[in-house]
Amino acid sequence: MKRLFTAVLAAGCLFGTASADVTLDAIGQTKTIDFEGFAGNGFAPADAGVDGQGIISGANDGRLDSYDWSAKLFEDSFLTLEVPFEGGMPAGNEDFFSRGDGYGAGITDDGIYNFITGGSNTNDASLGVVPRFSDTFDSGFFALRLLNNTGNDLSSILVDFTVFDFNNQSGQTLLNLEFSADGSTFSSTGVQFESDLTADASWKETQLSTLISTPTPIADQQQFFLRWNGSIAGQTSGLGDIVAIDNISVTAVPEPSSLIALGAVSAFAARRYRRRKNG
Repeated sequence: MKRLFTAVLAAGCLFGTASADVTLDAIGQTKTIDFEGFAGNGFAPADAGVDGQGIISGANDGRLDSYDWSAKLFEDSFLTLEVPFEGGMPAGNEDFFSRGDGYGAGITDDGIYNFITGGSNTNDASLGVVPRFSDTFDSGFFALRLLNNTGNDLSSILVDFTVFDFNNQSGQTLLNLEFSADGSTFSSTGVQFESDLTADASWKETQLSTLISTPTPIADQQQFFLRWNGSIAGQTSGLGDIVAIDNISVTAVPEPSSLIALGAVSAFAARRYRRRKNG
């Protein structure tokens, strides 16, 4: 039911009930996104050939499906560059969203890459950004649209993910994980990554986790959204640190007693795991 006629699709988006490739299909099930097949080749609305991670799975395609993924960057502080859900890359600025593979060192072009970082990134695939100037990713974001297909209302969702950072600049890059039930109004989960202030030109990884308790239950066949919102601190010009997200796990949490078994003690509870230097 994903590809609907325009009028029906618009109504579905309004109420958050249109379909998505990234689905939670059972209570207790974990959906894992490791970006297998992503090659930094940009975004496109795909009619077919999309895997369960929102990645267009045709031979050598390497793009993200914008029915599932959205992104926003800025150029020179005044030009907003955005791939909206179900839309394409901005004409004339496609290269900002399709920089290809990156390894960290020697990169000067800002934009979105597939970063090969080592460590737990064993398949050489992650979704990352180079904030060439302090405003490139300041209020920029990556956003993921998911669908509750469990047959039940969801009140709690467990989210785990890894942030890789290549700390080669004096500007700190921050990622704030946000949640929305409608794709319009986002709330912080209280989970924020912040790269180190002191430069160290090597990849590090940080694992983060949070239990999201939704203000209103997410109905069966309703969409919900996760957004990694960016900002830059530590300086007003020049490059921020490179960051990439990977190993995203989203679990439909059983209600209510099983929360204790999962170690969750409060809404928006968060824990940060030990950072690890790769290589």
